[in-house]
Amino acid sequence: MPLVSMFRQEAIDHRSAREPIDRVAQVTVPYDWWVLILVAAMCSLEVLWAAFVKIELKLPVDVIVITPTDDRVVVSSVNARVSEVLVEEGMRVVAGDALVRVVVPELHRRRSQAEDRERIILEEIGTADTNDKELSRLLIESRVELATLTKAIENDEVLRSPYSGEVLDVAGSIGDLVTVGQEIVHIRVGESADTFAVTFVPPKSVERMLSDSEVLLRCTEPHGVETLTGRAIDDLPKSVLESKFMSDAEFDPSNQQLNFILSGTEKITNGTRCVGHIPLISQTPLQILLGAQ
Repeated sequence: MPLVSMFRQEAIDHRSAREPIDRVAQVTVPYDWWVLILVAAMCSLEVLWAAFVKIELKLPVDVIVITPTDDRVVVSSVNARVSEVLVEEGMRVVAGDALVRVVVPELHRRRSQAEDRERIILEEIGTADTNDKELSRLLIESRVELATLTKAIENDEVLRSPYSGEVLDVAGSIGDLVTVGQEIVHIRVGESADTFAVTFVPPKSVERMLSDSEVLLRCTEPHGVETLTGRAIDDLPKSVLESKFMSDAEFDPSNQQLNFILSGTEKITNGTRCVGHIPLISQTPLQILLGAQ
């Protein structure tokens, strides 16, 4: 009985056949080469793109809009009771305008006493037999005192504005007692036509800013969204630096302060927070990658 081979006949014949050394062995097919060429071309394009194509970069910012103002306070110069308030919030006043009328009890008491003295002196003069020089002198002094007190009442019982500007707030109302030095009216003086924006950004971002960088902002107001533009400046006016809204800027000791003077801000409220972006110097993807490392 013939033995059964564990190998297929085809494999046995191939093994026993001579090696065809006169032909080049085909390791790959042409299709494989086209795939490799395509991959190499794509890699080359990516390298060229990363090395030479510039990308526009923008730095997102969160700023505070500040309008330079000088807020002044008008205080009472006497102890008195408010009898009439002549202004209200939002009104424009000029220097010398009457703001509040008051009643000064002490001045009225003294004038009443002076009137009583004058009446008594006149009665004594009317009953005197001869011209009494002493009574005449006392009458003159009494009338001078009465005129002085009347003038003081006219001046002290009207609180006038020493500034021109806009009334921000009236602290007193009719019937209120006020004392010397008490704040009565707040006035905003000399509002500037310019409006400024303040933000803080990382120092590396400042180095990549354009020399004539502009900021583009979107500010949300009660009446809608306003779009503003501004240019970078070095210094801020003193009134801006002293503004209470400066503390609202997102200060970070590791960041650098940027200042901008804005345009198109007629409807923007002082202290409004806005978001926007600042254009940076264009960079290639390779520069961005190396910079990140």
